[in-house]
Amino acid sequence: SVHHDQADGRRPLAVPSRTPRWCIGKLKAVLGYELKHGPREQAVLRQCIRENKPFPAFIADAPDIEPESMLYYYAFIDLGSCRNYEAGEIPWTAIREYADEYELDEDQRVIMFHVIRSVDIWFLEEMEKKAEANRGRDTNRGHGGGRKKVLPIGQRR
Repeated sequence: SVHHDQADGRRPLAVPSRTPRWCIGKLKAVLGYELKHGPREQAVLRQCIRENKPFPAFIADAPDIEPESMLYYYAFIDLGSCRNYEAGEIPWTAIREYADEYELDEDQRVIMFHVIRSVDIWFLEEMEKKAEANRGRDTNRGHGGGRKKVLPIGQRR
Protein backbone atom coordinates (compact mmCIF):
# COMPACT_ATOMS: atom_id res chain seq x y z
CA SER A 1 0.00 0.00 0.00
CA VAL A 2 1.04 3.62 -0.47
CA HIS A 3 0.16 6.51 1.79
CA HIS A 4 -0.32 9.89 0.11
CA ASP A 5 0.30 12.75 2.53
CA GLN A 6 0.76 15.94 0.57
CA ALA A 7 0.17 18.19 3.61
CA ASP A 8 3.68 17.67 4.98
CA GLY A 9 5.40 17.99 1.60
CA ARG A 10 6.87 14.51 1.56
CA ARG A 11 6.43 12.20 -1.39
CA PRO A 12 4.28 9.09 -0.99
CA LEU A 13 6.07 6.29 0.80
CA ALA A 14 5.84 2.67 -0.27
CA VAL A 15 5.03 0.33 2.59
CA PRO A 16 7.05 -2.85 2.14
CA SER A 17 5.35 -6.16 2.80
CA ARG A 18 8.42 -7.37 4.72
CA THR A 19 11.63 -5.88 6.03
CA PRO A 20 14.84 -6.72 4.21
CA ARG A 21 17.52 -8.02 6.60
CA TRP A 22 19.75 -5.03 5.90
CA CYS A 23 17.07 -2.43 6.72
CA ILE A 24 17.89 -1.99 10.41
CA GLY A 25 21.64 -1.92 9.77
CA LYS A 26 21.21 0.62 6.99
CA LEU A 27 19.03 2.84 9.19
CA LYS A 28 21.64 2.68 11.96
CA ALA A 29 24.37 3.61 9.46
CA VAL A 30 22.46 6.66 8.21
CA LEU A 31 21.43 7.81 11.67
CA GLY A 32 24.96 7.22 12.98
CA TYR A 33 26.31 9.38 10.17
CA GLU A 34 23.80 12.10 11.02
CA LEU A 35 24.74 11.97 14.71
CA LYS A 36 28.44 12.22 13.98
CA HIS A 37 28.58 14.55 10.98
CA GLY A 38 25.14 16.15 10.69
CA PRO A 39 25.85 19.38 12.58
CA ARG A 40 28.94 20.20 10.52
CA GLU A 41 28.17 18.62 7.15
CA GLN A 42 26.54 21.71 5.60
CA ALA A 43 29.44 23.94 6.66
CA VAL A 44 31.96 21.51 5.14
CA LEU A 45 29.96 21.32 1.90
CA ARG A 46 29.78 25.11 1.63
CA GLN A 47 33.52 25.41 2.25
CA CYS A 48 34.32 22.80 -0.42
CA ILE A 49 32.11 24.55 -2.95
CA ARG A 50 33.51 27.98 -2.06
CA GLU A 51 37.12 26.75 -2.36
CA ASN A 52 36.39 24.51 -5.36
CA LYS A 53 37.70 21.44 -3.52
CA PRO A 54 36.42 17.85 -3.62
CA PHE A 55 34.15 16.66 -0.84
CA PRO A 56 35.91 14.80 1.97
CA ALA A 57 35.57 11.01 2.01
CA PHE A 58 33.16 11.01 4.97
CA ILE A 59 30.67 13.04 2.89
CA ALA A 60 31.35 11.38 -0.46
CA ASP A 61 30.88 7.94 1.14
CA ALA A 62 27.90 8.88 3.32
CA PRO A 63 25.30 6.09 3.58
CA ASP A 64 21.97 6.49 1.78
CA ILE A 65 18.50 5.30 2.69
CA GLU A 66 17.07 2.77 0.27
CA PRO A 67 13.54 3.52 -1.02
CA GLU A 68 12.25 0.43 0.84
CA SER A 69 13.51 1.92 4.12
CA MET A 70 12.16 5.47 3.73
CA LEU A 71 8.98 4.69 5.67
CA TYR A 72 10.99 3.47 8.66
CA TYR A 73 13.46 6.34 8.46
CA TYR A 74 10.72 8.99 8.45
CA ALA A 75 8.81 7.07 11.12
CA PHE A 76 11.84 7.08 13.40
CA ILE A 77 12.47 10.79 12.82
CA ASP A 78 8.80 11.68 13.30
CA LEU A 79 8.33 9.44 16.34
CA GLY A 80 11.39 10.86 18.06
CA SER A 81 9.25 13.84 19.07
CA CYS A 82 6.95 11.50 21.02
CA ARG A 83 9.51 10.59 23.69
CA ASN A 84 8.31 11.33 27.23
CA TYR A 85 11.73 12.77 28.01
CA GLU A 86 14.94 13.26 26.04
CA ALA A 87 16.53 9.88 26.81
CA GLY A 88 13.25 7.95 26.89
CA GLU A 89 12.14 5.28 24.46
CA ILE A 90 9.63 6.02 21.74
CA PRO A 91 6.32 4.86 23.27
CA TRP A 92 4.60 1.82 21.82
CA THR A 93 1.38 3.82 21.57
CA ALA A 94 3.08 6.37 19.32
CA ILE A 95 4.27 3.60 17.00
CA ARG A 96 0.73 2.17 16.93
CA GLU A 97 -0.76 5.58 16.07
CA TYR A 98 1.81 6.04 13.30
CA ALA A 99 0.91 2.61 11.90
CA ASP A 100 -2.78 3.60 12.05
CA GLU A 101 -2.03 6.82 10.14
CA TYR A 102 -0.24 4.87 7.39
CA GLU A 103 -2.93 2.16 7.40
CA LEU A 104 -0.43 -0.67 7.95
CA ASP A 105 -1.77 -4.20 8.12
CA GLU A 106 -0.93 -6.49 11.06
CA ASP A 107 2.27 -7.91 9.52
CA GLN A 108 3.49 -4.45 8.56
CA ARG A 109 2.74 -3.21 12.10
CA VAL A 110 4.88 -5.98 13.58
CA ILE A 111 7.70 -5.02 11.22
CA MET A 112 7.29 -1.31 12.04
CA PHE A 113 7.37 -1.99 15.78
CA HIS A 114 10.43 -4.26 15.43
CA VAL A 115 12.37 -1.80 13.26
CA ILE A 116 11.55 1.29 15.34
CA ARG A 117 12.22 -0.45 18.67
CA SER A 118 15.53 -1.95 17.45
CA VAL A 119 16.78 1.33 16.02
CA ASP A 120 15.54 3.27 19.06
CA ILE A 121 17.45 1.07 21.52
CA TRP A 122 20.61 1.50 19.45
CA PHE A 123 20.01 5.26 19.11
CA LEU A 124 19.57 5.77 22.86
CA GLU A 125 22.81 3.85 23.50
CA GLU A 126 24.62 6.07 20.98
CA MET A 127 23.20 9.23 22.55
CA GLU A 128 24.36 8.04 25.98
CA LYS A 129 27.88 7.38 24.63
CA LYS A 130 27.92 10.86 23.10
CA ALA A 131 26.71 12.44 26.36
CA GLU A 132 29.39 10.59 28.35
CA ALA A 133 32.09 11.74 25.94
CA ASN A 134 30.84 15.34 26.23
CA ARG A 135 30.75 15.13 30.03
CA GLY A 136 34.37 13.95 29.98
CA ARG A 137 35.42 16.91 27.86
CA ASP A 138 33.46 19.49 29.85
CA THR A 139 35.01 18.72 33.25
CA ASN A 140 38.15 20.78 32.58
CA ARG A 141 36.48 23.79 30.98
CA GLY A 142 35.69 27.17 32.39
CA HIS A 143 36.68 28.82 35.62
CA GLY A 144 37.68 26.58 38.50
CA GLY A 145 38.49 23.56 36.32
CA GLY A 146 34.85 22.50 36.06
CA ARG A 147 34.29 22.62 39.83
CA LYS A 148 31.77 25.03 41.23
CA LYS A 149 32.96 26.95 44.27
CA VAL A 150 30.37 27.22 46.99
CA LEU A 151 30.87 29.70 49.80
CA PRO A 152 29.60 28.96 53.30
CA ILE A 153 26.34 30.75 54.05
CA GLY A 154 27.95 33.41 56.27
CA GLN A 155 30.38 34.42 53.49
CA ARG A 156 27.87 34.89 50.66
CA ARG A 157 27.25 38.43 49.44
